Amino acid sequence: MPYLTSFTRLIAHGEEQDEELFYMKDEDKTFIIDYYYDNFVKLQGISYDEYSLTLKYFILYEYAEWIMLGVKYHNTESKRYLKYYGKAKKLILELNKK
Repeated sequence: MPYLTSFTRLIAHGEEQDEELFYMKDEDKTFIIDYYYDNFVKLQGISYDEYSLTLKYFILYEYAEWIMLGVKYHNTESKRYLKYYGKAKKLILELNKK
C-alpha cells in the first residue's frame, strides 16, 4: 500500500476549527483523499475500498499515539486525550461494522 506518513497525519489531525493546530475543512480532506487515490494509488492497481480501509487503520494509529501518551503520563482527563479517545472509539466502531 503506498502510504505517506505526513498525508495521514494531515487527514487524522486536520480540524475544521481554525484555532486548531492543523486547520482543514472536511471537503478539503475528501478532495485530497480522492486526489491521492486517483493520481497515485489507483495506478498501482489498488481498489478504492482497500485504500480507504488501509487509510482508516493508519488514521487509527495516529489517534492511538495520543491515547498512549495520555495513559503513559497519567493524563487521561486532558482535552487532547479525550478528543483522540473519542475519535478512536468512533472509528473502531465504524471498522467493526465491516
